[in-house]
Amino acid sequence: GLLEIGRLVGAADPYFQIYTLRLKPIATASLPGTPVEGMIVYDDTANKLKVYNGSAWETVTSAV
Repeated sequence: GLLEIGRLVGAADPYFQIYTLRLKPIATASLPGTPVEGMIVYDDTANKLKVYNGSAWETVTSAV
């Protein structure tokens, strides 16, 4: 299931900090079939962090 880790309700400043977050690893074949835009997963088949952009899963890459 999904775990809600934070919710902003009526906040003037839309930013908040998460100091520790661990994603449960998920295999490529088990990625959610009906994901929601902005969903983040750790793909343990590819060993990559992925984000759903609204139409496809994209691998997160470093800009450095």
